[in-house]
Amino acid sequence: MNNQNIDELFKARLFYPEYEKQLLANYFSIMPLNGESKIPRYKGYRNRATMTPEQAYQHWSKYPGDNVGIRTGKESGIIVIDVDRHNPGDHAPEILLANFPELKDTVQVKTPRGRHFYTLLPEGQQVESCIINLEGEKIEIFAGTGSKYHVAAPISRTNGIERMFNRNGSPIIQPTPLGILELMNKHHAQNGHTKTPTKLINFPYPVKDCTQQVANYQPSKAIGERQNNLFFLKVLMERDRLSLDTIKYTLETKNKQFEIPLLPQEVQKILNGKKYWYSCESLKKELPYLDCTKCKRKGLPMDFIQLSSMKNISPEELGFYVKRFIGGYSLQELAEQSNISRRKVQTTIDKVKREYGKKNKLIL
Repeated sequence: MNNQNIDELFKARLFYPEYEKQLLANYFSIMPLNGESKIPRYKGYRNRATMTPEQAYQHWSKYPGDNVGIRTGKESGIIVIDVDRHNPGDHAPEILLANFPELKDTVQVKTPRGRHFYTLLPEGQQVESCIINLEGEKIEIFAGTGSKYHVAAPISRTNGIERMFNRNGSPIIQPTPLGILELMNKHHAQNGHTKTPTKLINFPYPVKDCTQQVANYQPSKAIGERQNNLFFLKVLMERDRLSLDTIKYTLETKNKQFEIPLLPQEVQKILNGKKYWYSCESLKKELPYLDCTKCKRKGLPMDFIQLSSMKNISPEELGFYVKRFIGGYSLQELAEQSNISRRKVQTTIDKVKREYGKKNKLIL
């Protein structure tokens, strides 16, 4: 991007201060996030080319409420060091700065639970996203691989909170401390460089790839994230029609793998919960780390064949559903194509989901 176009870049987001616009122009490769979320608006965003200022201007003129995502790793030449306080007594931010005081001089972003530190990736350096251990504290590194391809840019709004740059007087991104790079390399040396994740949970029967991904995923120490991981693991195992005994054993095994396991009664509460069904799109929103590329249907809802055979759903209604969840069309785009209101499009899609739920006696 070049500076002369930066004023037009976020013309629709006039509250961007000049320093923030200059930082985005000078350093970052950006992408649109869907509304006030951290989820990319478009599928296949990892393989999309960098947006030009003209493309960004056109997008945010059409979708002024979209958040801004910053690619990490080789796409932008930066990595983001994410330090959070997940539980009372956590001291990750203080420990990080005590070991690497030079980070005080780099661009920072205050987040709801901690802070993001932006650092420059050394030219030619090969890095991968990871979680490093520093004096007993877990620190996440966003470096453009795995599930850590991007972060929400400052002034994006998430959970009702606007993220802001804290430059400490200087809009300069400093080099990544060598000690951080050494810890990252040490992590990868200990865990290997295989692209196929180790199966931390071995199922007795075949399961879909997304079920295995949720079983392998390691949530943070936050109790809500641990509960969320077990809940969706249960949901997907029920979808895969595993037995109650297998589900119970798997959730208990997974819980033991957490750095801080949940109490037995908390696991039991999840097991005793109602059965839920989620579409592929809903799962992607709840679990943005899911990678659907290995799925034979490429993210196609597993119930599509059954949906297409239901006589009480017309071809036109099914067409809306297909375009929305497979084609990646927004509600606005579908409304404009059919010359109807967004509400009508949403009502039609809700009908398809509802009819499927009735047939299968599922809670939506």
